[in-house]
This record gives sequence, structure tokens and C-alpha cells, in this order.
Amino acid sequence: MIEVKINKRFRKKSFYYDFKSDKNKIVVFGPSGAGKSNLVKMIAGFYPPDEGIIVVNKTVFFKKGETDLAVNKRKVGYLPQEYTLFPHLTVKENILYGVKVCNAEFDKNLFSFLVDTLEIGEYLDYYPDVLSGGQKQRVAIARAFMVKPKIFIFDEPFSSLDKPIKERLIDVINYLLDIIEIPAIFITHDIDDSYLLGEDVVIIKDGRVIEYGSKNVIFDNPSYVETAGLVNFKNIWEVDQLEENLATIKGVKLEISNVLENATFLGIRPENVMILRKGDNNRKENILDVTVKSIKKMSGYYEILVTHCKLPEIVIKLPEHAFKKLEPTLGKDVKISLKKESLILMRRYES
Repeated sequence: MIEVKINKRFRKKSFYYDFKSDKNKIVVFGPSGAGKSNLVKMIAGFYPPDEGIIVVNKTVFFKKGETDLAVNKRKVGYLPQEYTLFPHLTVKENILYGVKVCNAEFDKNLFSFLVDTLEIGEYLDYYPDVLSGGQKQRVAIARAFMVKPKIFIFDEPFSSLDKPIKERLIDVINYLLDIIEIPAIFITHDIDDSYLLGEDVVIIKDGRVIEYGSKNVIFDNPSYVETAGLVNFKNIWEVDQLEENLATIKGVKLEISNVLENATFLGIRPENVMILRKGDNNRKENILDVTVKSIKKMSGYYEILVTHCKLPEIVIKLPEHAFKKLEPTLGKDVKISLKKESLILMRRYES
């Protein structure tokens, strides 16, 4: 369990973080410069908050006026973006460095398990300068796990790695965390990494937590338009009128299924916009006549921009196999369907 309710003022800017989670894998997600690293550095104890409380698995790390555990007492396994291996030490010596410094007992079984799982056994006598970026990060991960921390903090540790290597490392870390059961906080501005790493997600923008909760809820049904913009809701419209199960936008009435008090925006993810085959409009919801304006080939999918006579331009994300079947072309008139379950009401965040 992690509970954070703190504030801090840096260089005339105020930061306020307030969230709680009982999950083992928490992603702190937001754009560059949002204040993500400031948060984890205060959890790690690199500098104190001005006010508030930090609790990790019932251990109070910080409570204003009462407790401020030293960095070494918090036992945080911190992995920054840089690999931070000691160049004069072998791979094995790097892995065991934390154990030596902390005068901890050497766990031979854990060492063997980590070396095997991370596939670095053949490099134990090598020095870091001959390792690839992915291999160096595996060594850094093994070193962090060897000290058996109370919590891990991964501060964008995969940002410099190629996608296949990154995805393999994410699989390995998820496996290790599930086996060893140590809570972890992942800092990232990559939405794909957030999906792969997190159970709960904390959304940060401009030094504040906008919302937090299960990743499925946050990514698929955000409460705030600011969150929606960060998690790739590319279709967001301001609502002119809201009635029961009906939203009006620029004169277009759309059926909706969810309810949100004080909602002023409506959004839908690009992958949830359906292009209909000719004649395939039976029992489909919110059918609109649109024209294909642009088609962009992406990795594994197509991004299609369509125009409507009243609504703003609509972005559609279409998998390659669906694109081949539907064969949309520039200037073609098509029908699309916006399922009411996929239309999400939101409001603006007010601090």
C-alpha cells in the first residue's frame, strides 16, 4: 500500500501530490516537465516535502513535524534513466555492490534467480564498457533487486532502449515483481509503457495529480478532459447541451450511456470509431456521414482523418487487416458509427 499526500514549492512553483493505491505496480504518467521526478525523489528521500505524509506498506517515510526517514532507512530501489554502473567493477561486483555497502546478508538463491532470469550469467566477469545498453540495464535491475528494497522506483529506465529490448525487459520486470512481491512505481511519459507496466495509474500535469485509479478506468473512462488528452483521446468535443442519454454537439445529437456530474466534454478513442461497410448500418449507433480527408500509415495500423458537415474533424485508428477489408480512399464518402458505450463524458479539472 502506498499513500502520498504532500506539497512542495520549487522555484516559485507549487507541486501537490495526493494519491493512494494498494496495488504493487503503479505508473506515474504525464508529459515531460509535469513534476513526475520531483514526486519520486521525495518518496526516495532525496529532499523533503514542505508538508504532508508518505506511507509505504505501513512504514511512514515522512510526516511533517514527526518523521523523516533517512534515504538509507527507506530502502528504496531506485533505477534512473542512466545505467549508473561502476566502470571499474565487474558485472558480478556491480550486482553485489548494494549488498556490500548495506552490510546485508548475501542471498545466493536470489542472486542465481536474478542472473538466470535476466540472462546475464555469461557476463559476470565482464566490465560494463563491453555491454550493450540493454545488458547494462539488466545488471542495474539485478543490483536493485539484490538489496531487497521496500519499494522500487523506476524513473524512465527504458527511454534509451530500442522497442524490442524495452518490451522484453518490461516482461522480465513484471515477472520479477510478481514473484518477489515488492511494490514499484514507474515514471513514464510513454503511454504504451504505462499499459504494459501499471495496475494503477497516477496522472500528473503541471505539478498536480489530476486523477488516479485502475489503468483500465483511467485510460478508457477518464473523468477529466486533461487526462483524456494525455491518454490519446484524440476526439474530444465540447458539449452544448446534455440531456438524459443524449449529448448535443454543434447541433448533432449523440446517444450516450455514461453519466458524469458537471460534464462539459465528450470524447471517444480513435480505435473505437467504426467505419461501416456499405449497407452495414443495422442496429448501429450514432451513424455519421463523413468524408476521408487524410490517411497516414503507422506501425501496425492506419490513422484516418475524416470530416463531418458539423462536427470537428474525427480521427480513426484502423488496424491493417481492417484497412485492407474496408479500403478507405482519399475523398471517399463513408459512414462511421460511434458506439454509445465508447462515448465518454468528462469535465475540466479545477485545482
